Amino acid sequence: MKITRLETILAGAGLRNYLFLRLTTDTGLTGLGEASLEWQEKAVESLIHEWLKDRILGADLFDLETLVGNLIRDQYQGGPTILTAISGVEVACWDLIGKACGQPVYQLLGGKARDRLPAYANGW
Repeated sequence: MKITRLETILAGAGLRNYLFLRLTTDTGLTGLGEASLEWQEKAVESLIHEWLKDRILGADLFDLETLVGNLIRDQYQGGPTILTAISGVEVACWDLIGKACGQPVYQLLGGKARDRLPAYANGW
């Protein structure tokens, strides 16, 4: 299964923006990832389209460790902006892999660790 398309969606949410990306495969499946980085969403979006996109189009979805490893190796400047872009792609790939396998991602990553997870929600 190959990645054939990458789109970004920048959503305004009051005090901040959120950046999502959608990957599409040659089978028509789509996967979503988030690549938000407070006050730097436009920079991350530019990196996704100008640096990352050409490196992932045509990549084999199930060869994810090699894909992400190569992306990390090839970014020589480092920092949160480029790593956020790479992270968004990896999350979208896991979403796709879960859909392709008919399994929740937690199952693919080693199984459920607990039945409940306390969470904090802030509604500024």
